[in-house]
Amino acid sequence: AAHEHPNEWHVRMARKRLMELAPGPEVVDRLWAAAADVRLSVDRRLRYLWTLHAVDGLSETRALPLLQDPEEYIRAWTVQLTHEDHQASPKLKTVLTELAAVDQSAVVRMYLASALQRLPLPKRWPLATALSERAEDAEDHNIPLLLWYGIEPLVPTDAKRATTLALHTKLPHLPRYFIRRASSRQDTNAAVVAALDSVADDYIQQLILDEMLAAFEGRVDIPMPRAWQTAYTKLSGSDDQTLRDRADQLAIIFGDQRVLAPMRRLLGDPKQETQRRQQALNVLVRAQDA
Repeated sequence: AAHEHPNEWHVRMARKRLMELAPGPEVVDRLWAAAADVRLSVDRRLRYLWTLHAVDGLSETRALPLLQDPEEYIRAWTVQLTHEDHQASPKLKTVLTELAAVDQSAVVRMYLASALQRLPLPKRWPLATALSERAEDAEDHNIPLLLWYGIEPLVPTDAKRATTLALHTKLPHLPRYFIRRASSRQDTNAAVVAALDSVADDYIQQLILDEMLAAFEGRVDIPMPRAWQTAYTKLSGSDDQTLRDRADQLAIIFGDQRVLAPMRRLLGDPKQETQRRQQALNVLVRAQDA
């Protein structure tokens, strides 16, 4: 009865007392019935839902209908409460992935993105992929970052899959995070170079090159990935001068000797712009070209 009191203090004390008493099935059923009662206001339903969880009464059977509730905060809090013990079942994970793909509430999607961090690493991919395809969250202040916090540990475990997700996401900030994270390790940067070799879009190519250069800053002796041979051939033939310049800088970092002769010719050509000749000089100096 205290859950209906207008003063929230009484509700909290009742919840605390029920936790201490470990109530039987009858009380748990009453809490569940009130939490699921769509005739009650959302704040009152949440009171019962939180207490139901506190007395360990929010079973999967009770949670699944709440994930389809018409109230967004009921759905969102059900997502959070079912993941607090890090023990979500395969069926529940499937339902959450479907929810991530179709739910129209940004609140629910934010709670789903937050829930990623409570899932085992291999089980995060389906939910992360579904959330990354929601273009309406591109300008949201929270969801892209929460999604990244949940996905970041996956990059070292499967860089190829992470790079594929980065190239297909509808959230514009995520590709940069993915590419730089994967480029920062010698055992994962090969997947980034392979992606660079496979894409044809100039914007994506420059994004990958920029993030690789940022990740490589201050590092030396980076082994040349196998895919770099064909990637550099394609990039050096681009009509975009910026792409060619970025590719030359990466070539030096990878120890690719093919870049030296063109840089010498550019440096010695007085007809070229001074800025480009200075860039060529910097490349040759970094490569310690005799």
